[in-house]
Amino acid sequence: MSEPTPLPLFHVVGFSGHRQIDRPVEAAAAIRRALEALKADGSGEWIALSSVALGGDTLFAEQALSMGITWHALLPLPAAEFRLDFSASDWGAAEALISKSEHVRVITENGSREFVSHGDKRPLAPE
Repeated sequence: MSEPTPLPLFHVVGFSGHRQIDRPVEAAAAIRRALEALKADGSGEWIALSSVALGGDTLFAEQALSMGITWHALLPLPAAEFRLDFSASDWGAAEALISKSEHVRVITENGSREFVSHGDKRPLAPE
């Protein structure tokens, strides 16, 4: 009988940020330093998770990808609905970034904008 093969070691790092970033160059550098420190602290494969909202999410995904870290995109709504939060050009940039993700997951079960901000499934607007 052969020796059992050990399971691969991997780490997952998630990120959620703000859309308005006053100093994006500095923020990107800080994100990169944090990712470098994490990678230096643990061997194995790293997987990055974030959405693609403009601002921090985008900076995180770009930095992770530039470091060779696998990135998984998490969308709070189906793409057809989520794109309503973007201008046409900004959605084009988001789609280009999404195309670089290893996996895309829509994390809302109901696919409706009215429930996105409340984990307890309360509508945003009164009924």
